[in-house]
Amino acid sequence: MAMKTAAVIDELIRRLNENRKKSRFRDMSDRKERRLRGTARWLLDQARVCGRTGVISPEVERRVTAEAQSYFRDDWYDLAQQLEYLQLVRSLAEPANSRTRARRIAFFDRVVLLASEACGRPERSGWTLLVVVGFGDLVATHLTGPIRNMLRLLPVDCWIVDKRATARERARREFRKHPNFVRVLSPTEALEELAGEAGAFFTRRIVYVAVDTPNHLPVAKAYAAAKPTVVAIEKPLCAQSQDIAGFQRLARRFPKTAFVVVDHYGFRRGALLIEHAKRHPEDVMNSILNNARRITFRMLEKKGVDRRRGMATEGVILDMLPHLFPFVHAVLTGNTGRLKVKSVRTWRYRGSRSRVETAARVELATDRGEILAYVGKGVGVNRKEVRLDTETGTTATINLTTGRITVSDRAAPLQLAVPDRELGYGFVLHSLVYAPTLEFQNLDRAIAVVRLLLRLRSRGARNRRAYDLKRNPDWE
Repeated sequence: MAMKTAAVIDELIRRLNENRKKSRFRDMSDRKERRLRGTARWLLDQARVCGRTGVISPEVERRVTAEAQSYFRDDWYDLAQQLEYLQLVRSLAEPANSRTRARRIAFFDRVVLLASEACGRPERSGWTLLVVVGFGDLVATHLTGPIRNMLRLLPVDCWIVDKRATARERARREFRKHPNFVRVLSPTEALEELAGEAGAFFTRRIVYVAVDTPNHLPVAKAYAAAKPTVVAIEKPLCAQSQDIAGFQRLARRFPKTAFVVVDHYGFRRGALLIEHAKRHPEDVMNSILNNARRITFRMLEKKGVDRRRGMATEGVILDMLPHLFPFVHAVLTGNTGRLKVKSVRTWRYRGSRSRVETAARVELATDRGEILAYVGKGVGVNRKEVRLDTETGTTATINLTTGRITVSDRAAPLQLAVPDRELGYGFVLHSLVYAPTLEFQNLDRAIAVVRLLLRLRSRGARNRRAYDLKRNPDWE
């Protein structure tokens, strides 16, 4: 078997050199030939193992990826050259008739795929590092898929950080196929490495704080000390008035770090269509946006409060109402501080163990128009929409689930076409990498939103009633 392997490798080198001469290159150097021989021998050994067992271990997959990137970076073998090499190894080593043939083919198919992905992400220095702090329900449910997609397409490395060993183990399972691009760390490990050589390796370092709201400030403080490019914080910025001053001090202490607040509803189809219409005066939506005088916002869910989520202790005013503001800023006013509170009514469904509101009705006023918002869990409908009413009687209803916009002016309703692709957290990640300070709430606006939310929560706490689970409160 050793002679056969040696003969395969000799023929491989001969053919590669022939191809180099056809392209008017010299024979490969001794160093490169030794390296190619070593890699070929290792690949042939692993192909035989896979032929017997049918299994490719994660360790083998990690080495294939690392080797492919190393060839690209150190020896300037692009993807086409690497695929040529792999196909030659496969064709020379493939037995004509063997029970293991299918397994060996599957092995080389997998190696080709791993090399293709690795060479699509060659230059590690100068990449963006995305540090996701907290692998709770939000990240595990909504961000894992978009992160995987991002890793295949963009020059980004990702660190997943959580203080819980069980959460870190879950993260390792979720990203087991991306061991070279995803690291799972404890907070101590992440902070040490971010402040050291591992963090300095990356030109742009973005920290995404996705922990429970009460922990936003201490986590932001800890990571800001490593002087990242951006600290992005999941909405709302905080849940206590004293934390506002803490964030303001943090921004003054680290002026070169941008602090922004993430709300994925700003990237849903409905919100993006509004932004598109504002840039195109001929758009049918543009006149509605210019003449809108009333926003009616509904974010209602039949499902009751999920006690596993951190926001269960915060109430729907802090949890659901922040999704209103991308639309308020796009349509009525960019100055949250000018919003006036007209009324707040809150409820809690009977049997709920939550000590805070599970439903709320809020009326706000601006210089240009008014806002009526309904938010609730455990109510009688699933309904998520924004309705814009104009002075002329024309309305536009944005379905926040599908992104579809229905326009009505007492004639036949018009439904605007929308893309089939779902947006949301995929766009959040893309914007975090490329334009975080343009696409998200800056700190001043985020603070204005929090101050308003805390005022609403304080007024609503004095006026709370009860309703039956899965029945709408008496709020009309």
